[in-house]
Amino acid sequence: MRKMIWQMMFFALSVLVMTGCNLVTYEENETLSISTDGITEFRVNQDEGDVSIIGEEGLEEIEVNATYSVVGEDMDEARIFKQNHTMIRLEGEGATAHLTTSIKRGSQKEQGNIHIDIRVPADISLVFSQNEGELTIQNLQNEMTLQHGTGGINLVNISGQIQLTDGAGNITAERLNGSTSITNNNGTLIVNDSKGELSILSGAGDVQVQEFKGPVTIRSGSGDVDIQAIDGDVTITGNSGGKLTIADVAGTIIEP
Repeated sequence: MRKMIWQMMFFALSVLVMTGCNLVTYEENETLSISTDGITEFRVNQDEGDVSIIGEEGLEEIEVNATYSVVGEDMDEARIFKQNHTMIRLEGEGATAHLTTSIKRGSQKEQGNIHIDIRVPADISLVFSQNEGELTIQNLQNEMTLQHGTGGINLVNISGQIQLTDGAGNITAERLNGSTSITNNNGTLIVNDSKGELSILSGAGDVQVQEFKGPVTIRSGSGDVDIQAIDGDVTITGNSGGKLTIADVAGTIIEP
């Protein structure tokens, strides 16, 4: 399988004043790609850093643009931290492509992130895990399974089954088409202009669902729930605290 790696390095120096210390930021870019000939699934294991995944019809490879960002007291030490304590790998195995990043701090005083921007074929399936960072996914047309730690999530124009489990952070989803299951431990959840079947389990945080075509099932812990303009049944299996608003529902409403 063809694999091409291009590396482009640049340095950026910025001075930050924090508790009397001058800090510098070292940045380095790396671009990786792999052919998707025979590949139907993409698995991502992201340690820390923001992620953007955009699907494009007709694309025949996975393209990853990674930005390493290390903050430390000395530019050389920050560069050495990047070399010795950060890693990214893109490889294929059978019908699956794997992208893995890692940041090993140990006793190091430097702080680092790996931010990645990814272009993929629109019809590839996605299995995604992220410890910390913002996540944006757009224009995919296949099933996806998402495990997310902390940070905001933005899903736009997704067709296919979605299973999302999130630790903490706000979630915004629009133009979904398919069976969607969302478990959100803490944070605001907004689903707009979508259709299919929607199931939500919310721990703490407000939930808003508007302009949805299909059945909606919600179990909420603490936080307000606002459901409006639903072309389908609405089932509330639990609502421990917060205000419950349900309006303009074409189907049956079931409340506890």
